Amino acid sequence: MASKEINLLQAKQEISSESNRWKNLLLKVVTPFLFLFIAMAVLIIGVNIYLDQQLNSVKTQVDSELVLIKSMEKNEGIYMLLKQKATAISTIMQNRYAYDSVYNFVENLNQKGGKVLSLSISEAGNVSLSVEIPDTQTLDDFLKAIIADAEKRFNKVQLNGITYKPGTNYMISFTINAKNIKTN
Repeated sequence: MASKEINLLQAKQEISSESNRWKNLLLKVVTPFLFLFIAMAVLIIGVNIYLDQQLNSVKTQVDSELVLIKSMEKNEGIYMLLKQKATAISTIMQNRYAYDSVYNFVENLNQKGGKVLSLSISEAGNVSLSVEIPDTQTLDDFLKAIIADAEKRFNKVQLNGITYKPGTNYMISFTINAKNIKTN
């Protein structure tokens, strides 16, 4: 029998050239993408390292600012206390009344036959007095003296009442507005 020859190399060569064509195409297309991917990975890692350094720097600055703030807490307490005291003093200075005239007036009441039983001063500057008087003649003299003295010192004196309990003394109560003290 006669032998037949089959040339397998030609088919192998054709497959090989087709394979080389695909390899070359893949190398031309994949290589730039591979370099681009590696470049992006390096860039992302570099940005990550830079941002970590910035974050650590900011944390350090925040920590130093917190230490500085904590060291100033004592001063803040002192400043707040001083502010409160200054506000209180300002309020007091705005609501100051000439109580020395009222005090002198009350001292004169004791000298004119009256005995001061109670004295109260409201926030509005009203001074309420209750005075005990022993008899009718002293009451008459006392009222005349109060009216004369009060007209010189105050713009407003309000008589709240005169009471008498048989067998005891008279009691007179009145209110002076210390806001309206005359300056002459």
